[in-house]
Amino acid sequence: MKKFYNGKEINEENLIDIITKCSKDNWKNSDLFKETELACEIIAFKDYEGRDEDIEYILEKLDDGATLFDVEKAIQNGEWYFTETESWKTK
Repeated sequence: MKKFYNGKEINEENLIDIITKCSKDNWKNSDLFKETELACEIIAFKDYEGRDEDIEYILEKLDDGATLFDVEKAIQNGEWYFTETESWKTK
């Protein structure tokens, strides 16, 4: 079973939990691109068509010990449903 850096299993619930904690801290000390932070918040907090597919693809790309930098790497390329949301288009 693959796990995040914090020892929790790599799954949707734990991915959303990590994003939620970072967002609540206003991405304090984050070295992620602002676009990645926005994408993570859309994925975690918005209900949009294709969200499940976005999450599934990200989770498939993560290896044991994954961090949000690995999420950033996973979403750098490809077509994403989150880019069709108003939150993304008005960034």
